[in-house]
Amino acid sequence: MSALTLVSIEERRYAALLGALRLALFALNIAPRFKAGLTDSYRIAAQIEQALSNVGESPYGVVDIDTTATNATDGGGGQ
Repeated sequence: MSALTLVSIEERRYAALLGALRLALFALNIAPRFKAGLTDSYRIAAQIEQALSNVGESPYGVVDIDTTATNATDGGGGQ
C-alpha cells in the first residue's frame, strides 16, 4: 500500500468518526433529557461538543450519512 492510500483510509475513518459524533449529538439534543448512570444526556452532549471543538470541528457541521457503508455488493465495507 502506498502512503497516499493509508492517508485516504485514515481520512475516511476520521470523517466517519466525526459524522457519528455529530449524529449522536443531534440525537441527544432532540431527545428529552435523560439520566445515564452518574450523568445525563445534556452533559454527554456537552462533552461531544467540546471534543469536536477541541479538534477544530464545528459540532453542528453537515452530517453526511454514507448509504454505501452497508452495501451488500462490496462486502459491507463501503470501500
